Amino acid sequence: LLLLCLIALPLQAATYNLSGGSYPPCSTSWSVSGTTYTCGGNGRVTLNSGDIVLANSSVTISANNGFDLRGAAIGTSTNRINLLSSYGSVISSGTNTLWGNIQAGSGLVNLASTTVNGSITSTGDITLSGGSVSGKVTSSSNKINTNGTNLLGGATAQSGMTLTGGTLAGDFVMTAANPLVLTGVSMTSG
Repeated sequence: LLLLCLIALPLQAATYNLSGGSYPPCSTSWSVSGTTYTCGGNGRVTLNSGDIVLANSSVTISANNGFDLRGAAIGTSTNRINLLSSYGSVISSGTNTLWGNIQAGSGLVNLASTTVNGSITSTGDITLSGGSVSGKVTSSSNKINTNGTNLLGGATAQSGMTLTGGTLAGDFVMTAANPLVLTGVSMTSG
């Protein structure tokens, strides 16, 4: 009976200060080198609803197998936190705010209701729903698809770009002869 009660309890939101040695859940183990905090091996980082991740300076969190963001606040305008993944996906649910860049290597980026105060870069597909990105969105080998996302720093893709709704600013560039489809967007510049 006690076990059943524990299973039913929701996860409690937590505040993690990387500079103070407090790290979010990693599927393997943490190591630190300078300003890079690494979830080692095939590690994946999970942030739950209400979690806050801070640092006393601008830093990078590296996780080869990516990130699962479930409603977290990551970094601040003065102490940014970049997310780096080699091959794993970066996915979100809930409402997330990131002050920093996302670099996903070959992994899929699939973000919903996420505000990225920075850029997004991947060789894989990038799919965004709602939210906004202040910097450039780049899929160097694949596609970018958005629905109701404000892209304020432009975008570059190779295999296609389909942007529906949202406000667009900056340059939107295809690096190969593939379609760029805009539907119901508001363009302020570019």
